[in-house]
Amino acid sequence: MKPKLADSGSAGADSILAAHRVAFHPHWHAASLRWIKSASNGAGVAERAAEAGACPSQASFAARHAALPNVPASSPPGVVACAALRPRRPHRRWSLPPCFTDMALLLLAFAVLELYRPLILDAATETIMNAKHPSAIEKKNHSLLMRWRIGRCVARVIASDEAHAADYARIEKTILGTLPEGEGAPVLLAACNDLYYREFAVTMLRSIERHGQPERFHLHLCGPTTEVLDDARALAARLSHVDLTVTWDEGYGASLPHVPTIYYTCVRFLIAPLILKATRSPVLCLDIDGIARRPITPAYDEVRGGSDILLIKRPQMASSVRKVLASALGFNPTANGIRFADRLARALAGMLSMRPRYHIDQIAVYRLVRSIEPRGELSTAQMPISFADHDFGEGSAIWTAKGWVRKNSEAYRSEMARIEAPSS
Repeated sequence: MKPKLADSGSAGADSILAAHRVAFHPHWHAASLRWIKSASNGAGVAERAAEAGACPSQASFAARHAALPNVPASSPPGVVACAALRPRRPHRRWSLPPCFTDMALLLLAFAVLELYRPLILDAATETIMNAKHPSAIEKKNHSLLMRWRIGRCVARVIASDEAHAADYARIEKTILGTLPEGEGAPVLLAACNDLYYREFAVTMLRSIERHGQPERFHLHLCGPTTEVLDDARALAARLSHVDLTVTWDEGYGASLPHVPTIYYTCVRFLIAPLILKATRSPVLCLDIDGIARRPITPAYDEVRGGSDILLIKRPQMASSVRKVLASALGFNPTANGIRFADRLARALAGMLSMRPRYHIDQIAVYRLVRSIEPRGELSTAQMPISFADHDFGEGSAIWTAKGWVRKNSEAYRSEMARIEAPSS
C-alpha cells in the first residue's frame, strides 16, 4: 500500500517550511520550480505559509512542494528537501515497443487461427470422395505458419537420416499387398482411391496394354473396397503385356490430413523408396488419370540418362507449391536417387502428421531439391512435358487430365471412349 502523501494540512506545510529553511538556496529553488507540479491544494498551503510569516518565495515553494509525489508527510525535513531538489520521475513499467507488441499479437493471431481452422473451414474444404466430381480444395495454398513448418520439416530430414522415420514407419506398416521384384526395366507407379480406380485407372492400364510392349506397372489403392480390390486382381490376371502388381492400405494415411486427396496425391512417393529398394530399378511416378499415347518405357529410357532424378521444373511459377509439377517424376537407382526418395518419403510422412489442408507433394519435392542440389548431393534432369501433357499433343507419351475441366474435355473423353471400345 502506498504511503499517504502530504496534504494541505498544517503538518504538511510545517514540514515543507522547515525543509525550506534548512536547505533553501536560490539555484535549488529554481531547479525545484522546473520539476515540481502545482497541486490543487497548493493555494491553501501558500496561505498558511504566509500566515506563518514566510517570505513570498518560501510561500511559493511550499505551495508547489505540497504536490510532490511519494513523499510522506512524516518524512524528516532533510528528506523532504532532497526530494524537492531532485524529484523522482514517475515510475514507468517496462514494456515492448509498439512495433514488437503488434508483431507478437499478429503471431498469436496466426497461431489461434491455425488451431481453430478445423472448426471454421472443415465444411468448405472437406472433399466428398464418393461424389461424381469431388469438390476442390478452396484455399489453394498453405498458411504462413504451415509453410514455416514445412520448411522446418525439410531441414530436419536433410540434417538427419532418422528425422520423421517413425512417422514413415507408421504408414509403411499399413501397406499390404505385393511389390514388384527383380532388377530390370523401369517400374511405372501410380496410386488412387476407389473413385479414380473406376474412372481412370482401368483406362490407363488398358491404354498401356494396347501398345503391345512389355511394361511393369505398380498400382497402390487407397482404402479400397473388397469389390475394387478383387477387380484389380482380376485385371492383373487379364493383362498380357503389363506386369501389374498391387498394394493397398486400409485408410490410415488418408486420415492424417484434413482432406483425403492430399494423401492420395502424395502416397506414390511414399511407395517409391520401397520399390527402389526391392528392385534396384528406375521408378517413374505418374498421375493415374493419364492415357498412354505410345509405349512409355522405351520413351522414358530415351530421356532418363544418368541423373539421380527427373522432374518437371517450373521456375516461372511464383508459388513454391507450383515450381515443380509432380505429375511425372522419375527416380534412378543411384545412391543419391535412392537417398532422395527416402528423404522425400520421410518429409511427406512428417508433413502428413501436421494435418495439412493443401497438397504437400510438390512443395516437398521443390524444397528438397532446392536445398540439396547446390550441395552436390543430387543431380537432376528436366522431365519432358510430354510425359504429363495437359494440352493433349499428338506426339506426347502420356496425356494427363489435370482438373475436371480437362477430364471432361471432348479430346480426353473421346480418347477414353476409343480405348474402352471393344476390340474387333
